[in-house]
Amino acid sequence: MTFGEGFSAAFLFCVLFGVLSAITSFIMIQFIAPDMVGESLKQAEQNMIDKGMSDDQIQLAMTWTKQFMSPVWMTVWAMLGTAFFGCILSLIVAAIFRRDDPNLQPRAYRG
Repeated sequence: MTFGEGFSAAFLFCVLFGVLSAITSFIMIQFIAPDMVGESLKQAEQNMIDKGMSDDQIQLAMTWTKQFMSPVWMTVWAMLGTAFFGCILSLIVAAIFRRDDPNLQPRAYRG
Protein backbone atom coordinates (compact mmCIF):
# COMPACT_ATOMS: atom_id res chain seq x y z
CA MET A 1 0.00 0.00 0.00
CA THR A 2 1.38 3.37 -0.95
CA PHE A 3 1.27 6.41 1.30
CA GLY A 4 -1.50 7.97 -0.80
CA GLU A 5 -3.64 4.83 -0.70
CA GLY A 6 -3.21 4.54 3.06
CA PHE A 7 -4.04 8.19 3.63
CA SER A 8 -7.11 8.02 1.37
CA ALA A 9 -8.49 4.92 3.08
CA ALA A 10 -7.91 6.24 6.61
CA PHE A 11 -9.26 9.70 5.82
CA LEU A 12 -12.37 8.27 4.16
CA PHE A 13 -12.98 6.18 7.28
CA CYS A 14 -12.61 9.28 9.49
CA VAL A 15 -14.97 11.32 7.30
CA LEU A 16 -17.61 8.58 7.37
CA PHE A 17 -17.20 8.30 11.13
CA GLY A 18 -17.54 12.08 11.43
CA VAL A 19 -20.73 12.15 9.37
CA LEU A 20 -22.33 9.35 11.39
CA SER A 21 -21.21 10.94 14.64
CA ALA A 22 -22.54 14.35 13.63
CA ILE A 23 -25.91 12.88 12.60
CA THR A 24 -26.33 11.00 15.87
CA SER A 25 -25.25 14.06 17.86
CA PHE A 26 -27.75 16.23 16.02
CA ILE A 27 -30.56 13.75 16.69
CA MET A 28 -29.54 13.53 20.35
CA ILE A 29 -29.41 17.30 20.85
CA GLN A 30 -32.44 18.18 18.74
CA PHE A 31 -34.89 15.42 19.63
CA ILE A 32 -33.81 13.08 22.43
CA ALA A 33 -32.32 15.48 24.99
CA PRO A 34 -33.12 19.06 23.94
CA ASP A 35 -32.65 20.28 27.52
CA MET A 36 -28.99 19.22 27.44
CA VAL A 37 -27.96 22.49 25.74
CA GLY A 38 -29.85 24.55 28.31
CA GLU A 39 -28.14 22.70 31.16
CA SER A 40 -24.74 23.29 29.54
CA LEU A 41 -25.50 27.00 29.21
CA LYS A 42 -26.54 27.21 32.88
CA GLN A 43 -23.32 25.46 33.92
CA ALA A 44 -21.21 27.78 31.75
CA GLU A 45 -22.89 30.85 33.26
CA GLN A 46 -22.36 29.52 36.78
CA ASN A 47 -18.67 28.89 36.03
CA MET A 48 -18.32 32.51 34.87
CA ILE A 49 -19.99 33.76 38.05
CA ASP A 50 -17.68 31.58 40.15
CA LYS A 51 -14.66 33.07 38.37
CA GLY A 52 -15.81 36.54 39.39
CA MET A 53 -16.55 37.92 35.94
CA SER A 54 -18.59 41.12 35.71
CA ASP A 55 -22.22 41.08 34.58
CA ASP A 56 -21.30 42.72 31.26
CA GLN A 57 -18.61 40.12 30.59
CA ILE A 58 -20.98 37.30 31.45
CA GLN A 59 -23.71 38.72 29.24
CA LEU A 60 -21.34 39.10 26.28
CA ALA A 61 -19.86 35.64 26.77
CA MET A 62 -23.30 34.04 27.08
CA THR A 63 -24.45 35.77 23.88
CA TRP A 64 -21.60 34.19 21.94
CA THR A 65 -21.93 30.87 23.73
CA LYS A 66 -25.66 30.62 22.90
CA GLN A 67 -24.93 31.26 19.22
CA PHE A 68 -22.48 28.37 19.01
CA MET A 69 -24.46 25.98 21.21
CA SER A 70 -27.25 25.48 18.68
CA PRO A 71 -27.65 21.93 17.34
CA VAL A 72 -26.66 23.00 13.83
CA TRP A 73 -23.45 24.75 14.92
CA MET A 74 -22.52 21.88 17.22
CA THR A 75 -22.94 19.48 14.30
CA VAL A 76 -20.81 21.68 12.02
CA TRP A 77 -18.02 21.95 14.60
CA ALA A 78 -18.12 18.19 15.21
CA MET A 79 -17.70 17.55 11.48
CA LEU A 80 -14.84 20.04 11.13
CA GLY A 81 -13.08 18.74 14.22
CA THR A 82 -13.38 15.15 13.08
CA ALA A 83 -12.07 16.05 9.61
CA PHE A 84 -9.09 17.95 11.06
CA PHE A 85 -8.04 15.29 13.55
CA GLY A 86 -8.90 12.57 11.05
CA CYS A 87 -6.47 14.15 8.59
CA ILE A 88 -3.68 14.14 11.17
CA LEU A 89 -4.45 10.57 12.21
CA SER A 90 -4.60 9.48 8.56
CA LEU A 91 -1.17 10.96 7.89
CA ILE A 92 0.29 9.07 10.85
CA VAL A 93 -1.39 5.77 9.95
CA ALA A 94 -0.37 6.06 6.29
CA ALA A 95 3.25 6.75 7.27
CA ILE A 96 3.35 3.74 9.59
CA PHE A 97 1.72 1.23 7.23
CA ARG A 98 3.31 2.42 4.00
CA ARG A 99 4.86 -0.34 1.93
CA ASP A 100 6.71 0.53 -1.25
CA ASP A 101 6.19 -1.71 -4.25
CA PRO A 102 9.64 -2.92 -5.40
CA ASN A 103 8.36 -3.17 -8.99
CA LEU A 104 7.82 0.60 -9.06
CA GLN A 105 11.34 1.44 -7.88
CA PRO A 106 13.79 2.70 -10.50
CA ARG A 107 16.44 0.18 -11.45
CA ALA A 108 20.09 1.02 -11.46
CA TYR A 109 21.65 1.13 -14.91
CA ARG A 110 24.27 -1.57 -15.37
CA GLY A 111 25.84 -0.79 -18.62
